[in-house]
Amino acid sequence: MHEWLATYGWAFATGVFVVWALLMTVLAGIDPRRLDGESTWAKPFKFAISLAIHFATFAVLALYLPPAERHGGALLSALIVALGAGLFAQGYITVQAMRRRRSHFNTSTELEAALLAVTAFCALVVLAPAVVIGLEAAATSLPGWTAATRAGVATGLLIGAFMTTVTGFQMGANGSHFVGRPRGEPQLMKLTGWALDAPDLRPAHFLANHMMQAVPLASAVFTISMGQLPALILTVAFCCLWVTLTFAASQRALARRGLPGALKILA
Repeated sequence: MHEWLATYGWAFATGVFVVWALLMTVLAGIDPRRLDGESTWAKPFKFAISLAIHFATFAVLALYLPPAERHGGALLSALIVALGAGLFAQGYITVQAMRRRRSHFNTSTELEAALLAVTAFCALVVLAPAVVIGLEAAATSLPGWTAATRAGVATGLLIGAFMTTVTGFQMGANGSHFVGRPRGEPQLMKLTGWALDAPDLRPAHFLANHMMQAVPLASAVFTISMGQLPALILTVAFCCLWVTLTFAASQRALARRGLPGALKILA
């Protein structure tokens, strides 16, 4: 079992959520019900895709870890608890969609309030692999990893996990992804459903979450295309830029301002 998890576990976790997203797509096509202006199956679809990308990231990174780290108890334990947490959260979101009930910010009943709290805890647990791999990249001399790659993986995963937690708690404390009550019907971005003209905390949370893919990927591109020192400098600069954009998106929403007007072309 230990060997199987180390070899196939990350790919299995990724596949589970890819299949789940496909199932949500099918259900959206045959079920016309809507919730909050979109298909009732839209939220579980988005979360399944996000979790698939999340585990795919670790599947790729694990391939480049030395066997001792890849088969280590810390990383495999992180896989197990993260997959369990992801399945619970995805399951609750899907059941609520089936019932045409909100899963997030819904404390209408004692049971829903309790399950929302458990789901929030699961959102923290699912970040465990990012912390383990990020610390290994920061603290261990990994064969074949350049300084830029190590810096990109360490900062992307650790800072990304931290900022994902912070922006997630901002929404939880706010009781909504909107700051304040939007005036009228917000103008929404087609692909993401984010509000363009109302203060929305979701863009900051998205940037924080996907820093875990963007910064490691950028560091790999820089490493392939240039020398080690320029690659390291650009990796650090890219990381700082991503953090700045995430912080700016968060502060803009907390200041009750919508996204920049230039983005309205995406509506």
